[in-house]
Amino acid sequence: MAQFQTPQFIEREAKIIGPLTFKRAAYVGVPLMINFVLWFAIAADYFILFVLLAILLEGAGIMLAFGTVEGRTFPQLIVNVLFFMAKPKMFVWERGNTKLHFKKEEYVNPRTNGEGLQKAELVRKSRVADLAVKVQTKK
Repeated sequence: MAQFQTPQFIEREAKIIGPLTFKRAAYVGVPLMINFVLWFAIAADYFILFVLLAILLEGAGIMLAFGTVEGRTFPQLIVNVLFFMAKPKMFVWERGNTKLHFKKEEYVNPRTNGEGLQKAELVRKSRVADLAVKVQTKK
């Protein structure tokens, strides 16, 4: 008997209105209905205010319907932000069982040992920095 592989974990929403799913149609349609009500409520007296509110509402609806941030939709992002803000946060730092190693360095004043001021040698703090200088200068 022949065996066939069947695809798994296919998540696909049905298209309701053209290329829009039900959620996307709702995100775009609800601001349109609000704008329709606002047209009769304030457009006669405050047309510029109506235009600004209509642009803001439809912009928000389009962002909710089609906007993504790093592969996540805007509604998911808003829910994640709200959950993050609602949860208590506690940051605890524990040192653990690490031993601290200190390097003892002594300062020698060049004026006290009679040599006078001399050119200071270029001292590298790490081997990586030395290696970087050698590679850059090709020594």
